Amino acid sequence: MKKVGIITFHNSRSYGACLQAIATVYMIRNMGYQAEVIDYVNLFEQKRYKADLDNLIVAMKYIRWKIKTWLSRDEYWLQRAFGNTKQLYSDAISSEHYTKIEELSNLKYDVLLVGSDQVWNSQITEKLDTVFLLDFGQSPKRISYASSMGSHRIEPNEEKLFRHCLKRFSFISVREKFAMEELRRILDIDVEIVLDPTLLLTKEQWTDYILQVSERIPVPQEPYILTFFVGKNISFYREQVFQIKEKKQLPVYNIQTNKRKYIPVDRVLAGVTCGEFVQWIQNAAYIITDSFHGTAFSLLYQKQFTSISNTVNPIRVKELLESVGLQERLDSPQNCDREIEYHAVNKKLNELRSRSIKWLQTALESIQ
Repeated sequence: MKKVGIITFHNSRSYGACLQAIATVYMIRNMGYQAEVIDYVNLFEQKRYKADLDNLIVAMKYIRWKIKTWLSRDEYWLQRAFGNTKQLYSDAISSEHYTKIEELSNLKYDVLLVGSDQVWNSQITEKLDTVFLLDFGQSPKRISYASSMGSHRIEPNEEKLFRHCLKRFSFISVREKFAMEELRRILDIDVEIVLDPTLLLTKEQWTDYILQVSERIPVPQEPYILTFFVGKNISFYREQVFQIKEKKQLPVYNIQTNKRKYIPVDRVLAGVTCGEFVQWIQNAAYIITDSFHGTAFSLLYQKQFTSISNTVNPIRVKELLESVGLQERLDSPQNCDREIEYHAVNKKLNELRSRSIKWLQTALESIQ
């Protein structure tokens, strides 16, 4: 059986990062390959506060942030949510742990695969991390599946690295049109746009998966609005949430990293695990989110929802909604009473899923 080594953000305190990594392993194994996530972490990506502390003003802000997060026990709730993340992958994590590219030089797999998530966004990894460009190991095949840059444009000092590393790839796909255009701007290469791996699984497959996850926070049966924001906390979106809450006359439950209660939240959901994250979306009457994967799972479970542009990284959600013909759900709380017609959406999503799976199969079948 051919062995595939996967490089991605798998150990992040992020629901989307963990769930896309799980989905990548799931799909590749279903195609008949031995899939393994290489346990590499970029140390800068693991930091919650990403700034140059040599700057006095920035350092003072960091101290205030540190005190605030200590008082609200952020670390406790984050550990509760993501402390057992590796268990989600079962036997699909490499036995060795790595933090430097030099440690990966002798790795041998039949194919190396990078993706999905924002693995090519140097703002997340401090600088362009060539581990995520697969510039290591002795594998004969290199594949990119649904790699993303977020909203980051390739900088002049990064162009040479991209050219050097990507010329060794056999197949390249990205998640957004934006990333495809950025790569084609600096390289004459074939680039395909494919779905995020979470969307390759059906809602039935996800439901089967989360049934294996123990539930610590029981999901209520009564209707609720679920909110989840990654760009800012919910208070930043208070006006939009209030507008929908008034129309729906439902309580607002907010997934967050602490127990601070913001207006207009009726119930705080802290310490939610990845499996529970999917369950809360599955059972929600309505969803409001600025998260790419919050939007993706809303689509999978055919939910009524409003997506709000992420202030730092708006392109990902915008392009996802455009791909299924739901661009009117972006930044439009006034449309919350307009029901989504999922027959047309599912048709487009199924077509994109079939095409993406076929692309991945073709890329993997090229392994000699």
